[in-house]
Amino acid sequence: MTNDNLHQARQLLDRALSELRQYKYAEAIQSLRSAAAKLADDTLSGRLDDIESRYFYMLRYISSYAPASSGDIADIAAKIKDIAAIIRRNIIACDNTAYGAQIRFERLRPEENIQSIISDYLSEAARLRTDPSALTDPRSHATLERLSADIFNRLWAHYRLDDDTYTLLEDIIADTSISEVDRELWINALGLSLFYYRDSNVIRLLQKALANGERRMAIASAVWLVIIATVFSGRMDDPVEKSIWESLTIAGIDLYEVYSQIIRSLGNGSKDFFNDLASLSQRFRGLDLNNAEALKNIDLSTDDYDKIRRFNEAQASGADVFGRSIGNMRYFPFFASLPNWFIPFDPQHSLLADITDGEGAEIAESIAMMPHIADSDKYALLLAMSNMPSAMRSTTLSTLVDGMRSMSDTPEFREAMSEIRNIPDSTLISNQIIQISRFIAKYPKVGEMPISRYWNADTLFEPSRLDRSGIGTDAYIGLSKALGDQGNLSASCRLLRHIVAADGTSALADAELEMLADMETAAQQPDSSDIAEDCYTEILRREPGRLDIAVKLSRIYLQSGKVQHAADILIGSGIEGSGEPAPLICLAQCYEALHDLEQAIETLHQADFVAPDDDFTAKLKLAELYLRNGQPHESAGTIDLIPADIRRILPTGLHGIALWLCGNTAEAKNMWLDEISTPGKGDSLDYIKDLRHTIAELGDWPVAADKAYPGLRVAPDILLYRLNGSKFGNI
Repeated sequence: MTNDNLHQARQLLDRALSELRQYKYAEAIQSLRSAAAKLADDTLSGRLDDIESRYFYMLRYISSYAPASSGDIADIAAKIKDIAAIIRRNIIACDNTAYGAQIRFERLRPEENIQSIISDYLSEAARLRTDPSALTDPRSHATLERLSADIFNRLWAHYRLDDDTYTLLEDIIADTSISEVDRELWINALGLSLFYYRDSNVIRLLQKALANGERRMAIASAVWLVIIATVFSGRMDDPVEKSIWESLTIAGIDLYEVYSQIIRSLGNGSKDFFNDLASLSQRFRGLDLNNAEALKNIDLSTDDYDKIRRFNEAQASGADVFGRSIGNMRYFPFFASLPNWFIPFDPQHSLLADITDGEGAEIAESIAMMPHIADSDKYALLLAMSNMPSAMRSTTLSTLVDGMRSMSDTPEFREAMSEIRNIPDSTLISNQIIQISRFIAKYPKVGEMPISRYWNADTLFEPSRLDRSGIGTDAYIGLSKALGDQGNLSASCRLLRHIVAADGTSALADAELEMLADMETAAQQPDSSDIAEDCYTEILRREPGRLDIAVKLSRIYLQSGKVQHAADILIGSGIEGSGEPAPLICLAQCYEALHDLEQAIETLHQADFVAPDDDFTAKLKLAELYLRNGQPHESAGTIDLIPADIRRILPTGLHGIALWLCGNTAEAKNMWLDEISTPGKGDSLDYIKDLRHTIAELGDWPVAADKAYPGLRVAPDILLYRLNGSKFGNI
């Protein structure tokens, strides 16, 4: 097939999907027929003919007798969508992607299917149960692991589960005699597959796993269901989508916890504690951690105790505490295989055999029971150790394990170490999400997968999507704050705006109102200033003495031209005795906008008096206003009080303008020439252009009446002749 045909088939498929959304079923059928022809797929022609025939006769019946039922029309639409899905799959099969390669592989092996591979898996599992070597030699598990990975690959790239396959998968996922590691791996495959095709049978399987009581599998299913229902909200059949949220509610899944952990995974990452563990672990070696007297003899500094405290707090909040150390250990062939990004940690895995032989087995078992390390990180950690000499490997792993135990010496951690099934749901949720986010961040081919396009705050935390989950106002506020803390300000702002739109400003506390208003002010969208004004006004209604809020509101008024409102807000908020320079500077801006320069200058003097010695904000503005008010000597004198590096903030050439108006024209000219030659000032013509602008702006102020001002207007031409010369000579 030529690339041109493939490109045209994609375009025709996109057209068909658009036509389906517009209920143009006849046109969609024609577009799909053309797409199938471009792919040289004759097998679809008959199916499209059958669908079109049924649709045609249904329309003829409607036109002559009575309207068709919504069910009949929905059935036609579903059949057209099925053909579209097949064509889409055929197009993907031509791509140089992991998904396309898997489809091509399956087509080359038509004798193999999910059922046959599961049969082989069950046979191998039965053989291992009777093989004594399987208990002591992890390498004997290699064939079973390969079959488990084959099942994963078949599941994540499947098109549609038929009823027989659904029943088979339902049975083996619920079968506790089958390794929970493998069953959870397959749950992850099913979750990943939903980004390609929202198969209702797959959703039912995840719901079954969610309800079966095995917590790790239930949490893995829950996380995938939450992500899918959020990402594709409004793009699935309503009954299916509603059933997802209902099943999550029945299972008691804390949606707020899931969303909070997703936000943490989207952030820039918390502090990494790996090096802290390694350094502190040496001090705990050989000690009985339950012996209080022994612990008293450890020489720990205040900083060491802070490290331990921060580590425990980060772990308790679900932070990814090893993301930048263990999380980067992804250079092993183990991680070249897609299934291995999602496999639960198994200390008996065959690829760990070099490490777990002998005393290494105990270390691997200890790491397995550490609840706050994600499974893929555990594999990465042990695989990293496999490259060490055996003696160094044993010492290093023992030291690391001791350190982790020491820094995690909390009642919750000890309980988890004694019985892994007692790990709280929040930890399981955190680890499942870290697994997914680590995969998205580190897997080399993830960019070709749909999940990478949806894993962002703007998609996952769009209010119209979250609304269907049923989370309340308090959850919206908490998620908004978490998003803001992680730097996702646009997503955070949208959530708060959604609350205000639904419930008004009274629904938010002062802190949330201020955060929303601050972000709306920064966003500068068409209706942002109105929302910010409402929020600041509500805060001031509750707390009239909030001078900081009065300043923010006055700036909103200034931007919208409500200058007198801005001044009144500041004056009415007790600005006079506040001792704060920022409100006074803002009030001076109001007076300036009202062209009351005398009052503005007086107010700036007050601000400068109460400002710290190293704050020259008021002086910079005074230099401008003195000049505008026709007081060039005062302007020049004020500029002299400002350090040279800070003067550069002033409008271009302002100091020279003040000197010119003081009668020092030669000094002004030399100053401008010096500034032109100063590194960082840019091109000389740009400087002269900016100088003209500064001079022109003075024309609206009292200084324009100065007899020296007309000469100032042509001063930039003096610089041009000075720099470029003329046929008459230089100036």
